[in-house]
Amino acid sequence: MGGISSKMLQTPTGDVLVFHDNASEASWVDAIGRDVRKWELRYGSDFTTACEYTVTVIGADTIVQGVTAGARALITTAAVENSGANVQVVGTPFQLASGKKCYFGAKLTFNTADGNDFFVGLASTDTALIAAHAIDVAASAVGWYALSSTALVAYNEIHANSVTTTATPVLDTSAHVFEFLYDGTNLNFYLDHALVAQHTTYVPTVVLTPSIVLQSSATAAAETCKIDWMRCIQLP
Repeated sequence: MGGISSKMLQTPTGDVLVFHDNASEASWVDAIGRDVRKWELRYGSDFTTACEYTVTVIGADTIVQGVTAGARALITTAAVENSGANVQVVGTPFQLASGKKCYFGAKLTFNTADGNDFFVGLASTDTALIAAHAIDVAASAVGWYALSSTALVAYNEIHANSVTTTATPVLDTSAHVFEFLYDGTNLNFYLDHALVAQHTTYVPTVVLTPSIVLQSSATAAAETCKIDWMRCIQLP
Protein backbone atom coordinates (compact mmCIF):
# COMPACT_ATOMS: atom_id res chain seq x y z
CA MET A 1 0.00 0.00 0.00
CA GLY A 2 1.31 3.45 -0.85
CA GLY A 3 1.57 6.36 1.51
CA ILE A 4 3.80 7.71 4.24
CA SER A 5 4.09 6.74 7.90
CA SER A 6 6.21 8.13 10.72
CA LYS A 7 8.13 6.92 13.76
CA MET A 8 9.98 8.59 16.62
CA LEU A 9 13.66 7.76 17.05
CA GLN A 10 15.80 8.69 20.04
CA THR A 11 19.12 10.49 19.47
CA PRO A 12 21.68 12.04 21.87
CA THR A 13 20.22 15.50 21.21
CA GLY A 14 16.56 14.52 21.52
CA ASP A 15 13.77 12.71 19.73
CA VAL A 16 13.59 12.87 15.93
CA LEU A 17 10.42 12.29 13.91
CA VAL A 18 11.28 10.22 10.81
CA PHE A 19 8.83 9.93 7.91
CA HIS A 20 9.17 6.81 5.76
CA ASP A 21 7.50 5.13 2.80
CA ASN A 22 4.91 2.54 3.78
CA ALA A 23 6.75 0.12 1.49
CA SER A 24 9.71 0.06 3.89
CA GLU A 25 10.63 1.67 7.20
CA ALA A 26 14.15 1.96 5.77
CA SER A 27 12.96 4.23 2.94
CA TRP A 28 13.12 7.63 4.61
CA VAL A 29 11.32 10.62 3.13
CA ASP A 30 12.08 13.31 5.72
CA ALA A 31 13.11 13.81 9.33
CA ILE A 32 12.38 16.62 11.80
CA GLY A 33 14.40 17.21 14.92
CA ARG A 34 17.31 19.06 16.46
CA ASP A 35 20.61 18.75 14.54
CA VAL A 36 19.17 16.63 11.72
CA ARG A 37 21.22 17.00 8.52
CA LYS A 38 19.41 16.57 5.23
CA TRP A 39 19.83 17.31 1.54
CA GLU A 40 17.51 16.74 -1.40
CA LEU A 41 17.93 17.39 -5.11
CA ARG A 42 15.51 20.21 -5.72
CA TYR A 43 13.45 21.12 -8.74
CA GLY A 44 15.17 23.94 -10.62
CA SER A 45 18.68 23.01 -9.46
CA ASP A 46 21.54 25.02 -10.98
CA PHE A 47 24.07 22.70 -12.63
CA THR A 48 25.80 25.46 -14.63
CA THR A 49 27.94 26.92 -11.85
CA ALA A 50 29.80 25.59 -8.83
CA CYS A 51 27.29 27.12 -6.41
CA GLU A 52 25.39 23.88 -5.83
CA TYR A 53 27.23 21.12 -7.68
CA THR A 54 30.68 20.26 -8.94
CA VAL A 55 30.01 18.91 -12.45
CA THR A 56 32.88 17.28 -14.34
CA VAL A 57 31.97 16.54 -17.96
CA ILE A 58 33.86 14.15 -20.22
CA GLY A 59 32.88 14.81 -23.83
CA ALA A 60 29.67 16.39 -25.09
CA ASP A 61 27.52 15.51 -22.10
CA THR A 62 24.97 17.39 -20.03
CA ILE A 63 23.06 17.41 -16.79
CA VAL A 64 20.03 19.67 -16.95
CA GLN A 65 16.86 20.35 -15.03
CA GLY A 66 14.10 17.81 -15.54
CA VAL A 67 12.14 18.23 -18.76
CA THR A 68 9.35 15.75 -18.05
CA ALA A 69 6.76 15.71 -15.29
CA GLY A 70 8.21 14.39 -12.05
CA ALA A 71 11.84 14.49 -13.17
CA ARG A 72 14.22 16.74 -11.25
CA ALA A 73 17.25 16.26 -13.49
CA LEU A 74 18.38 14.48 -16.66
CA ILE A 75 21.92 13.35 -17.47
CA THR A 76 22.71 12.67 -21.15
CA THR A 77 25.95 11.21 -22.51
CA ALA A 78 27.37 11.27 -26.01
CA ALA A 79 27.68 8.05 -28.05
CA VAL A 80 31.38 7.83 -27.22
CA GLU A 81 32.90 5.27 -24.88
CA ASN A 82 33.59 6.70 -21.38
CA SER A 83 31.81 9.94 -22.20
CA GLY A 84 29.83 11.15 -19.21
CA ALA A 85 29.18 13.43 -16.25
CA ASN A 86 30.45 13.22 -12.67
CA VAL A 87 28.17 15.24 -10.36
CA GLN A 88 28.75 15.96 -6.66
CA VAL A 89 27.12 18.33 -4.19
CA VAL A 90 29.49 21.17 -3.28
CA GLY A 91 30.94 20.55 0.17
CA THR A 92 30.98 17.34 2.19
CA PRO A 93 27.98 17.57 4.53
CA PHE A 94 27.76 13.93 5.69
CA GLN A 95 29.98 11.61 7.68
CA LEU A 96 29.12 8.10 8.83
CA ALA A 97 29.83 7.69 12.53
CA SER A 98 29.01 5.08 15.17
CA GLY A 99 25.44 5.37 16.42
CA LYS A 100 24.39 8.05 13.90
CA LYS A 101 21.84 6.70 11.44
CA CYS A 102 22.12 7.89 7.84
CA TYR A 103 19.82 7.28 4.86
CA PHE A 104 20.51 7.78 1.15
CA GLY A 105 18.13 7.08 -1.72
CA ALA A 106 17.49 7.90 -5.37
CA LYS A 107 14.87 6.99 -7.93
CA LEU A 108 16.50 6.61 -11.36
CA THR A 109 15.43 5.57 -14.86
CA PHE A 110 17.93 4.67 -17.60
CA ASN A 111 17.09 4.76 -21.30
CA THR A 112 18.89 1.53 -22.18
CA ALA A 113 19.55 -1.80 -20.53
CA ASP A 114 22.75 -2.55 -22.44
CA GLY A 115 24.93 -1.83 -19.44
CA ASN A 116 26.00 1.75 -18.88
CA ASP A 117 28.48 2.84 -16.23
CA PHE A 118 26.87 4.58 -13.26
CA PHE A 119 27.34 5.22 -9.57
CA VAL A 120 24.90 6.80 -7.12
CA GLY A 121 25.42 7.32 -3.41
CA LEU A 122 27.77 9.13 -1.04
CA ALA A 123 31.44 9.57 -1.93
CA SER A 124 34.54 11.50 -1.01
CA THR A 125 35.32 14.46 -3.26
CA ASP A 126 36.46 13.01 -6.59
CA THR A 127 36.03 14.35 -10.12
CA ALA A 128 36.50 10.88 -11.64
CA LEU A 129 34.61 8.36 -9.51
CA ILE A 130 34.42 6.12 -12.60
CA ALA A 131 37.20 5.91 -15.19
CA ALA A 132 37.70 3.36 -17.95
CA HIS A 133 34.76 1.27 -16.67
CA ALA A 134 36.16 0.99 -13.15
CA ILE A 135 35.44 2.57 -9.76
CA ASP A 136 38.21 4.86 -8.54
CA VAL A 137 39.93 2.85 -5.80
CA ALA A 138 41.34 6.04 -4.28
CA ALA A 139 37.85 7.08 -3.23
CA SER A 140 35.80 6.31 -0.17
CA ALA A 141 32.17 5.67 -1.09
CA VAL A 142 28.87 3.95 -0.32
CA GLY A 143 26.19 3.30 -2.91
CA TRP A 144 25.17 1.40 -6.00
CA TYR A 145 26.89 0.95 -9.36
CA ALA A 146 26.90 -0.89 -12.68
CA LEU A 147 29.96 -1.07 -14.94
CA SER A 148 29.31 -1.96 -18.59
CA SER A 149 26.98 -4.65 -17.34
CA THR A 150 23.37 -5.04 -16.33
CA ALA A 151 24.52 -6.29 -12.90
CA LEU A 152 23.50 -3.90 -10.10
CA VAL A 153 26.05 -3.87 -7.30
CA ALA A 154 25.72 -2.64 -3.70
CA TYR A 155 29.10 -1.33 -2.67
CA ASN A 156 31.15 0.39 0.00
CA GLU A 157 34.86 1.16 -0.02
CA ILE A 158 37.72 2.69 1.92
CA HIS A 159 40.62 3.33 -0.45
CA ALA A 160 40.70 0.05 -2.42
CA ASN A 161 39.29 -2.04 0.43
CA SER A 162 35.70 -2.75 -0.56
CA VAL A 163 32.67 -4.97 -0.06
CA THR A 164 30.21 -5.70 -2.87
CA THR A 165 26.96 -7.62 -3.30
CA THR A 166 25.28 -8.16 -6.67
CA ALA A 167 21.51 -7.82 -6.61
CA THR A 168 19.26 -10.45 -8.19
CA PRO A 169 17.33 -7.96 -10.36
CA VAL A 170 19.32 -6.51 -13.25
CA LEU A 171 19.47 -3.09 -14.83
CA ASP A 172 16.63 -2.37 -17.25
CA THR A 173 14.66 0.62 -18.53
CA SER A 174 12.17 0.68 -15.65
CA ALA A 175 12.42 3.15 -12.78
CA HIS A 176 14.26 1.75 -9.75
CA VAL A 177 14.84 3.00 -6.21
CA PHE A 178 18.44 2.63 -4.99
CA GLU A 179 18.87 3.05 -1.22
CA PHE A 180 21.07 2.34 1.73
CA LEU A 181 20.55 2.88 5.45
CA TYR A 182 23.47 3.06 7.84
CA ASP A 183 22.02 1.90 11.15
CA GLY A 184 24.87 3.30 13.20
CA THR A 185 26.94 0.12 12.85
CA ASN A 186 26.21 -1.64 9.55
CA LEU A 187 25.28 -0.65 6.00
CA ASN A 188 21.96 -2.06 4.75
CA PHE A 189 21.33 -1.87 0.99
CA TYR A 190 17.88 -1.85 -0.61
CA LEU A 191 16.72 -2.10 -4.22
CA ASP A 192 13.10 -1.13 -4.82
CA HIS A 193 12.58 -1.26 -1.02
CA ALA A 194 13.77 -4.89 -0.76
CA LEU A 195 16.81 -5.67 1.40
CA VAL A 196 19.68 -6.91 -0.79
CA ALA A 197 22.63 -7.00 1.60
CA GLN A 198 24.08 -5.95 4.92
CA HIS A 199 27.75 -4.96 4.88
CA THR A 200 29.61 -4.90 8.18
CA THR A 201 33.17 -3.96 7.14
CA TYR A 202 34.96 -1.13 5.30
CA VAL A 203 32.39 1.47 6.30
CA PRO A 204 33.97 4.81 5.30
CA THR A 205 34.29 7.37 8.08
CA VAL A 206 35.62 10.33 6.09
CA VAL A 207 33.38 13.22 5.05
CA LEU A 208 31.15 12.36 2.09
CA THR A 209 28.90 14.14 -0.38
CA PRO A 210 25.86 13.05 -2.46
CA SER A 211 27.18 11.94 -5.86
CA ILE A 212 25.96 10.55 -9.17
CA VAL A 213 27.95 9.51 -12.24
CA LEU A 214 26.79 8.35 -15.67
CA GLN A 215 29.15 7.32 -18.47
CA SER A 216 28.71 5.60 -21.82
CA SER A 217 29.60 1.94 -21.65
CA ALA A 218 32.02 -0.11 -23.75
CA THR A 219 29.33 -0.28 -26.45
CA ALA A 220 29.67 3.52 -26.81
CA ALA A 221 25.91 4.02 -26.86
CA ALA A 222 24.36 7.33 -25.83
CA GLU A 223 22.84 7.01 -22.39
CA THR A 224 20.35 8.98 -20.30
CA CYS A 225 19.54 8.87 -16.61
CA LYS A 226 16.36 10.52 -15.35
CA ILE A 227 16.47 11.46 -11.67
CA ASP A 228 13.02 11.62 -10.10
CA TRP A 229 14.42 12.25 -6.63
CA MET A 230 17.64 11.91 -4.66
CA ARG A 231 18.07 12.61 -0.94
CA CYS A 232 20.24 12.04 2.11
CA ILE A 233 19.19 12.32 5.77
CA GLN A 234 21.42 11.88 8.81
CA LEU A 235 20.43 11.84 12.45
CA PRO A 236 22.59 13.31 15.22
